[in-house]
This record gives sequence, C-alpha cells and structure tokens, in this order.
Amino acid sequence: MTSASNFFVDGPNVDGVLGCILGRCPLPRERPRWDEIKRHLSRSFSLTGRPTFVLDQRHFTPQVYPFHRFLRTAGYECRPVDKVGRYPGNDDPVDEFILDRLLDAANAPEAGRIQVALCGHDHIYAPFLAAIMASGGRVVICGFREELSPALLDLEGCKCEILDLEHDLGGFTNPLRRPYRPVCRFAVSWSPSHSQIQRSITNESGKL
Repeated sequence: MTSASNFFVDGPNVDGVLGCILGRCPLPRERPRWDEIKRHLSRSFSLTGRPTFVLDQRHFTPQVYPFHRFLRTAGYECRPVDKVGRYPGNDDPVDEFILDRLLDAANAPEAGRIQVALCGHDHIYAPFLAAIMASGGRVVICGFREELSPALLDLEGCKCEILDLEHDLGGFTNPLRRPYRPVCRFAVSWSPSHSQIQRSITNESGKL
C-alpha cells in the first residue's frame, strides 16, 4: 500500500449526511470543498497516491460528470463501483469497495506502518479500522462528528483521530447550522485486544 491510495471517501454517505443537516438535497455550491479538505488533511497526514472518491455506479448519471471533472482537477481519483457479494447481506458497492481496501491494509505485511484516512459515518467500517490500529497502523476518520456512528466514535479510545469536515478540515465556505461545535477532547487510554477486534470483524461480517 505504499503507492496506492490511503484516503477513501464514501461519497454517497457524505452527501446523504449533509442533506440531513441541511434538510434537503445539497446544492453544488453547498457541498464540501474537497480540494481544501485534501490540502488541510495533507498537513498532518501522509497521503499516498490520489485520494479515492467512491461513487455508486448505479447513480453515476450525466449530471455527475461536472463533479467528476472537479474531483479529478482537485487531485482525486473518482471510482464509480458496482460490485457486491463478498460481504453477506451487503448491497452497497461503495461499502464493498472501501471494506476491501481496509481489509487489504489490515492484512498487509507492512500494516504496522500503514496510515489510512476514511471519510464516512457508517459503523460497518469500524472493526476493519480497529484491526489496522491493532497492527500498529494509524487511522484518521473524517466526517461530521455528531453524525458519526457510535462504533466509529468509540475508536477514539484506540487512538483513532477524528477530524471534523467543517471545523478541522475547512470543508465549507459558509458555516453550517449544526449542533456540534469544537471542544477540547481528552485522550482515553483503553484499547481493545487483538482477539476482541477479530471477534468484532467476524460478528460484523455476519450481520451484513
């Protein structure tokens, strides 16, 4: 994973959560400034390759092409995906693609030196991110903090870093009306054992 991407964006998830915050479908000018997010993240995180912005092929319509061009100009690789089936019960190809990449990272020989950043809010990623950290890797989660699943928030106790898209990564020109405001957060020393994480991955796979 030395030259492959190590920053993955769950595009439909981020857009859907932003729509919930706004109470409607976001206008193009209201969507995150992905060029600024990439720039801010690169200050403290070693990006490898081009960040991967993952989209569902089923919704990749001509209306998406301008956004696709913007992402490429901003230095992202835009990946429309459609494959499912590896994780029983999962019908989301975006989840499938990102889970595959996280699993590859967790099982890589150099896992202890790997850094992975994920922009998304779903609990499904939590056990795979935990496995990367259990191997000594570094994990950064980007999103709207108040919308992150409890399973992702719990990873802070394992020294996972959580960066807010608006307040930490400068992703928006105009302030969003959100209940969350930055506060001082204190590190927690607890971390799960390797066996606990493996059980969690097994249980999560069985739920899909």
